[in-house]
This record gives sequence, structure tokens and C-alpha cells, in this order.
Amino acid sequence: MSTHLGTRSAPLAKRSISYIRGELKKLLPGLLLAAIVMVSDTFFLTAQAAGPPRGQPLTADVLTVSVSDPEGKPVREFFVLAGTPSGSVTSEQFLKRTGVEATNWQPHTTHIGSDGVYAWSLKRTYQKMKLRVEAEGFRPAISDWIERGDGKRLLEFKLVRDLGSEHRLLQPDGRPAAGAVGAVALPQKDAVIEDGKLRGLDPPLNEQPSDRWRHPTFIKTDDAGRFRLPPESDPAAAVLVVHDSGVLEMPWTELAAEVELPLRPWGRIEGQVLWHSQVGANEPIHLSIHRNEYGYPGEIAQRAQTVSHADGRFVFDRVLPGRAQISRPTKPKNQGKLGATTVYFNALTIHPQVKSGEPTQVLLGGRGRSIQGRLTGRDSWEKVSLRMQPDAPPFGFGGDDAMWDAYGVFRQSEIGRLFFRELFAPDADGSFEIPHLLPGRYELRVMAPGVESIAAYHAFTVEPETAGEAPAALDVGEIKVTLPAR
Repeated sequence: MSTHLGTRSAPLAKRSISYIRGELKKLLPGLLLAAIVMVSDTFFLTAQAAGPPRGQPLTADVLTVSVSDPEGKPVREFFVLAGTPSGSVTSEQFLKRTGVEATNWQPHTTHIGSDGVYAWSLKRTYQKMKLRVEAEGFRPAISDWIERGDGKRLLEFKLVRDLGSEHRLLQPDGRPAAGAVGAVALPQKDAVIEDGKLRGLDPPLNEQPSDRWRHPTFIKTDDAGRFRLPPESDPAAAVLVVHDSGVLEMPWTELAAEVELPLRPWGRIEGQVLWHSQVGANEPIHLSIHRNEYGYPGEIAQRAQTVSHADGRFVFDRVLPGRAQISRPTKPKNQGKLGATTVYFNALTIHPQVKSGEPTQVLLGGRGRSIQGRLTGRDSWEKVSLRMQPDAPPFGFGGDDAMWDAYGVFRQSEIGRLFFRELFAPDADGSFEIPHLLPGRYELRVMAPGVESIAAYHAFTVEPETAGEAPAALDVGEIKVTLPAR
């Protein structure tokens, strides 16, 4: 038999009956509260219409959410939450595959409705939103877009009974993948691998509905590799399944169409940290995988950390095949307004394409390559100087104070001299060379007599190096320098 481990049904937070009655009277004027029943430490709220009959809008300023089964009977208990347009964060791959924009679900809006009704206050309505309704044994239902200006109205959800579909998971060698664990993810309901395991399999008890909704729906295969995939209506849904022998990640719609599903062998990253001629020993190394092709960034993700050995080498096992990020993090001295403790800079980051079933060799840093270029536009290069640095953090974004703090730590670090080159002069003909420059994105500025601020600016990228290969020189071309104002 297959096993379906649904999102854990933790009890609702206990609150006094008198308090709940008071709050409901404020929220649902015109309703007669028939009963407040506590069963196994869980409150179930039962409401009956005092004025309008069932199926008619309530008199308060609310969206009346009516939820019934195929026979028209009220659904005893259900989740309801709002979603907003995802905007520019919807991936191009998702738009091309589905033709629709992803909905950015808002877990903090999750509430529990009972006896087929929930009154959604217009004060909590977004300018534009959808509502999603979930109930055990039914396919989730999603409304059309709702505009705030529409005012109070009745939203009827007639749910379809759906227990999901049966599938069989196979190891890469074709044997049944017994005991595999998977997660069904949605935007803001992420499926994340941490230290080789799915995060959140054992959530704490007594969580609020919003916290409960954030946990993905988990599934587990039986001894024959069989499992039941829960029903879903959101085209942005994705599935992540892990097993000792391999891993599977794909859109829910594609997985639901297949009966037998083979796992892909795990990837493995074998790397080394090298700062020109010095190995990076005992350095913190972070792995981050952040998929966005399923509809929303990070819907499927993986995170892990390790420390490089004395020879600068490090390993990550059980890695999702595909694009990954390997970083040497920088810690700011002060956490800043948002409490940031770790900052990643492009110059200390690489993005390897992780292979399935074989090691992927990576080099963080490298030996460095020669960068050549030539200044033009002046007859004399006397007293002209150049300054080069990695991409600086942006201004005006959340957490930029911590990023700038970390940028200063990076500049003053032992390896900072390899990335920051201060006030060096060009040759007499305007040509210049920067030796053993490590991979990253850089900004080159030229200062010249008679020119306020900078006389020239040029951005360029030094590509990552390949382990065991001498990096080729890079010519950044001609850079025209501004003449002094007359």
C-alpha cells in the first residue's frame, strides 16, 4: 500500500471560548454563533446565518466564502488563504510552459473555515488577489482574480472529491525505491533539502494555521516504491523526492501524467579553494540551489555548508543535478537593520552545472589571469591613475547597511588585495596590465588631472577558471578617457 503523509494537522492555538465569541461577533455581524466545540484540543467553529439564508451574501463588509461538496453539503473544515500576482518574479520557463502568471500565495493570510462558510474581511483584501480553498479529500479550488473595488460579494466553491493518483518510484537501476520521501511545493510552500534531507518532516505541534500551511505536503513510498500523489490545482506546483539512490524534481502536472518514475542519481561536488598561490584552508563554504523555473524563486531548493580542508579541498554529496551556487561567505561586523549575518559577493561565488551520477569538479578562486587594456583620448598619461574593485553592493535596498559593512570586511581581508587594486598607473602609451586577477565582476575607474570625479568607467567580467588549466589572458579593449573641461 502507498503512504500519503499530509501536511501535519497540528491543533489550533488554544483561546478562551468567550474571547473567540467576542472576536467572531466583531468579524461576523449578523451571524448567530451556534456552537464552539473543542475536540482533541482543536476548536471547530460552527456558524449559522441569523438573517440571510445559506448561499446569500452576509450583511457585513466581507467576502462570504461558501464551500460545499459535490452534493452541495457544507464542508466541515477547510483552509482559505489569499494569493497576489507574482509580477516580474514569475520565471520565463514557467510562463512558456503554462501560459499563465504564477500566484504568490500569502501564508500569513491562512484561516480556517468551518461548516461551509468563512467571512473574509474586506479590510484584509489586497488590491488584486485570488483565494485558495483546501480541504482533506478534495481537490484544492482557486478563485478567479478578485478586485478590491468589487466590494462585498459571495464566493462559492464547490469542491471535487479527489484522493490523488497512484504512482511507482524506481531507483536508477530499475529497482523499487522503497522508503523514498517527497514533498509537493507551491509558491511560499517550499520543498528544501538541508543536509541531504527534506526540511520540515517533523514540524512542531500547536502551530498557527499560517505556519502549518507553509509546510509542503509530504509523501512516502511503500516497499514496492508506490505512493499516492495528492491532488492539486495550481500549475506552479512542483514535486521533490529524495532517496538514498537518487532524486526526482519536476512540475506536478508532468509527474501526475506518469505512472512509473525513475530517480536520477545524485550529483557530487568536489572542489578546492585557491587564492592565487595560497590554498584556502579551513574556509566556510556554502552550497545553495534556488530553482525558479517552477513559477516562483526557491520553490525547490537545497542548502548545505562545509569547511575546506588544510589543502583547500571540500566535498558536497547528495546534490541536486543542475545549476548550483558555491560561495565563500563574508560576515559583516554589524548585522544591520535586518539582522543579516552572512553576505555573498559575486567575486567569491561560482555557479557550476552539477552532473548526475558523477563528480563535478569546481575551483573557487583560482590562479588568476592577466587583464590587459588600453586607455585612449589623451596625449599624455602623466598623473593618470586607475582603481579597480569587485562589484559594489547597491544602495537603497533592504539590508544594504550589512552588505556595505561586509564589503569593507572583504576589502580588508587577507585575500582582499587580490580583488581590490588601488591607484595604479598606466604605461606611457596608455596601456595597462593587471596581473593574476581572480574570477568575478569588476568595476574599473580612471582618475585624470582636470577631470572631476572619474574620467572613465568600465565594467568587465573575469570568468571562472577550470581546475588544472592555466587561465588565458583577458583583453578588455580600449577605454576612452574624458578630457578636462575648458
